[in-house]
Amino acid sequence: MRIAWPKLIFSRLQLEHEDYSLILLVVAIKLLLLCFGAWTYPIQYNESLGSFSDVLSLWHRWDATHYIEIAHSGYQSTGEARLWLVFYPLYPILIHLTALIVRNALYSAFIVSSAASIAVAVLMRRLVAIDFPEPIASDAVWFLYIFPTSYFLHVDYTESLLLLLVVGAFLAARHRDWPLAGVLGMLASLAHGNGILLAPALGLEALLSIWRARRWSNECLWLGLVPLGLLGFLWINYRVTGSAFDFLNSEGHWAQGLVPPWRGIGGTIGVMLKYSPNEAQMIGTQVLFYMLLALGACVYSAVKLPLSYTVWSTANWLLFACTSWDLSGPRYVLVIFPIYIMFADFGRHRLCYQLITIWSLIWLGFFASQFAAGHWAF
Repeated sequence: MRIAWPKLIFSRLQLEHEDYSLILLVVAIKLLLLCFGAWTYPIQYNESLGSFSDVLSLWHRWDATHYIEIAHSGYQSTGEARLWLVFYPLYPILIHLTALIVRNALYSAFIVSSAASIAVAVLMRRLVAIDFPEPIASDAVWFLYIFPTSYFLHVDYTESLLLLLVVGAFLAARHRDWPLAGVLGMLASLAHGNGILLAPALGLEALLSIWRARRWSNECLWLGLVPLGLLGFLWINYRVTGSAFDFLNSEGHWAQGLVPPWRGIGGTIGVMLKYSPNEAQMIGTQVLFYMLLALGACVYSAVKLPLSYTVWSTANWLLFACTSWDLSGPRYVLVIFPIYIMFADFGRHRLCYQLITIWSLIWLGFFASQFAAGHWAF
């Protein structure tokens, strides 16, 4: 079987007229977000920012520092750095490769995230446009980029890369481009643990395609590439420590493990009731709210969207709900892209559009300012 890879890839990269306005929108939001951090930080701390690197450093926090360390020094088998084995390798690899040209790991991380976040806008519009009119597709992109935790798409975190690969894989699958879907799915499972959840979602899409056509297609076998990303991650663990599942030993450090969903949700409710007001709100009420929002998106997807989207959304929701100590749920739900389709669909009604937009922008500003100031914001 001969695959014309250049033709497959470049046919997906050709920009359409509507794409240019979306790209300008994403770049404008990105610049406004960076300026927002640069302007609000001195107000909160009465400290000046001396350089562009200082501005970027406001967003270089928490997990982001570990990705840079991995990109610079690789995975380690001893010391505290051994704990970074829980982080998947694709994003650090791309940072390292970009740094060979840019010669600055921090700048390289932002370049990778920025390129991915811009590409997501283009692919997201095209994916939604398969099932909805063009205005709904564009609105879905709008709601993605003003989502309260969408600042993670612009900073040196892996969310933009993962979302790019996930949306790209679904778009390829909807066009029956199984080789490209398999490759993107493999890269997604090499970028983040959630990527492996594409295997059942894309597999179902392939089965439904075969059923509709009443004809078997050998190209569907390309989806067998999806688990290879996870196997690559396990191989790295084995090469570094001698155990393919050594990363599981590090999960204890992050106070995370898998529990039944009722225990995970119950633990979040417990935080709301027993912790300090700040923690009760940020890692209690907010986490529970976004968990319920994602659950609503799963129900919406089951009613109005392709079944494969529902499998992806529900599998991710279950993973969040089954986490024993969920500190980052509002960030994790970014990859449940039916949320933005749901918002855009509800936004057909002007009042709903306005309310969702106002809610999103208020919380985006608050969470982003908290994060840039060094406070925990998922």
